[in-house]
Amino acid sequence: AKDAINKEWDVVLVDHSPEERRVKEIALLANLAKYIVIHDSDEVHDNHYHYSTIYPLFKYRYNFQEVEPSTTILSNIVNLDDFNIYD
Repeated sequence: AKDAINKEWDVVLVDHSPEERRVKEIALLANLAKYIVIHDSDEVHDNHYHYSTIYPLFKYRYNFQEVEPSTTILSNIVNLDDFNIYD
């Protein structure tokens, strides 16, 4: 599976099982994907998903918290400072 992941990606959606694999795949993709979209990123779920452990791997982060559960977009390639889904 690691070889299938080890390539460049435009968008990666992370919402898979087993949940404990999510942070491992996100770390593998940190410098390969333009956008990594992670679901269930509410702070109250961090004890389950441990996303806070991978946030330092990224230059840019956008948190969409308008609905529950939250979704976060991560990137080391694209600056997300002006990211707005309503544009």
